[in-house]
Amino acid sequence: MDFSVEQLRADLHGLVPEEHGFTYLDVDREPSGRGRLSGWVLSAKDLCDVRGMPTTLGNVDRTYYPERSDAFIEALEKQGARIIGKSSTPELGLRVDTEPVGLPHPDNPLYPGCTPGGSSGGAAVQVARGLLRAAHASDGGGSIRVPAAACGVVGFKPAGKELGVQGFITRTVADNAFLHGHRMITPRARIGLLVEPLFCDANVDAHHLRAAREAAQRLQAAGFTV
Repeated sequence: MDFSVEQLRADLHGLVPEEHGFTYLDVDREPSGRGRLSGWVLSAKDLCDVRGMPTTLGNVDRTYYPERSDAFIEALEKQGARIIGKSSTPELGLRVDTEPVGLPHPDNPLYPGCTPGGSSGGAAVQVARGLLRAAHASDGGGSIRVPAAACGVVGFKPAGKELGVQGFITRTVADNAFLHGHRMITPRARIGLLVEPLFCDANVDAHHLRAAREAAQRLQAAGFTV
């Protein structure tokens, strides 16, 4: 697939915010450097600051205009990534859906009429709809993994010293590994398999259970403890 800025312009034509998941767009923005991420077009989650773009924190009444980008975003741009907009998120990233206050609520491309999950829901929508190859995201209690699962794309929460960490939602595992510098997980890691809902009493579709168990079997075969 073509993930150029020119293709993005064409793909966005006729889409409303509920369909594209952006709270702000600047497709003419240039990266601040060149490097291993040159050619990558990304969005930034609207909890993080990008110089020259408004930050809403998931509530239109919280909007402010930062003078500089967050360190994680700044590092991406210095490596050549082109940050062309902000992706929708619930207020302060505190909900498992993506329904920002006073802003459009993005729709799930895989299950129209349903939430894309949260809190990195806008990022998951953009990747699932094929607008972006990858989108910046963050995760404290499932904010990458929940929307990735809900929208049928790839999410990975990297290890970190803090509960909340920065990461990406992507179309492939290989792209997620590349964006993380190939340092994702090794066979020394232990993998937890969860097949029952944590937040509510709900049924899990059989094909999701089957996919989770098949993934666990493949990980075990590769040497992981599951």
